[in-house]
Amino acid sequence: MKKIVFILGIFLSIGVSAQISFFETETEASLTREGNTAYNNEQYGDAELSYRASMRKNENEDMFETVFNLGNALFNQERYEEAIEVFSQASKKAEDNKTNKAKAFHNLGSAYLMQTIQTEKGEDLQKSIEAYKQALRLNPKDMDTKYNLSLAMDLLKQAQQEQQEQDKQCNNPQENEDGEKKEDQEKKENQEQNQENQEQQEQQEKQEQEKSEEEKEQEQKEKQESEKKEGEEEQKPKPEEQQPNPEEAQDSTGMGQPEERELSREEMLRLLEALKNEELKVQEKLRTQKGKTIKSDKDW
Repeated sequence: MKKIVFILGIFLSIGVSAQISFFETETEASLTREGNTAYNNEQYGDAELSYRASMRKNENEDMFETVFNLGNALFNQERYEEAIEVFSQASKKAEDNKTNKAKAFHNLGSAYLMQTIQTEKGEDLQKSIEAYKQALRLNPKDMDTKYNLSLAMDLLKQAQQEQQEQDKQCNNPQENEDGEKKEDQEKKENQEQNQENQEQQEQQEKQEQEKSEEEKEQEQKEKQESEKKEGEEEQKPKPEEQQPNPEEAQDSTGMGQPEERELSREEMLRLLEALKNEELKVQEKLRTQKGKTIKSDKDW
C-alpha cells in the first residue's frame, strides 16, 4: 500500500469530498440550522455538536438529513472511521429514496478511500470501490461518483502490482541475491574501467609533455649551432682582406714573377727593333750555313 500514500497529494488535489445537502424539518430546524451555519463557516467541530444535539432531541424521527450532514462534518475533520459509521446509518435511513441513498453511498465510498490512504489497509480500498458501485447503481449519471470510482480502481491496481513485486522478491531470494551480486560486479567493473581510462589519459599527457620538452631542447640546440656557425662565418677574412700566400709575397719582393704592367710606345718600338735585329741575325746565319739566300716574308 506504499503507492497509495504517494498518490495522496494527487487524490486530494482533485477535490474528492463528501457531497453536502442540507435539509431541515420542523422539529430539528433550530439545531440543524446552527449546524449548517457552522459548517458553511468551516467550523466543522461546532457543526458536529449541533447535529448531534439535534439527533438526541429527535431520536424517534427519521433524520436522514441531520445524520448525512453529521457524516460530512466528521469527514472534513479527517475522522474517517467515524464518518464511515455515520454514512452507513444515513444509507439505511434513506430507505426507498434512491437519490439520498446514492449520496450516502458516494460519501461512504469517499470515507473508505481516505481511510485507505490514512491507514494503508487494502480491505478499505475494496469497500470504497463497492460503495461507489452501489451509488452508481442508484444514480448511473453521477459523474463525481464515476470519477472517484476510477481513482479507487487505479489505486487498487497499483497496490496489487506492489504486492506482486514484494511476493516475487520473497519467493526468489536467490535471484535477488544474484541480481545484487551482478549489480555490484558491474559497479566494480565500471570503477576499474574508469581507473584504467584515467591512467591512460595521465600517461598520454605525460608522453606529450616529455615530447614537448624534447622538441624544445632540439630547437634550442639547433639555434645554438646556427648561432655558432654564423659566428665562425663572421670571423673568416673576406676575399679582399685575405693575406697573400708565400709565392705572392715572394713576387712582391722581386724574387718571383714580375708584376704585369702596360708597355709604353717607346718600349714597344725598342722591343720590335730588337726582334728585327735578332731575326736578321738568324737569317744571316742560315745563309752562311747553306750557301743560299732565304728571303724573309716579313716586312719590317
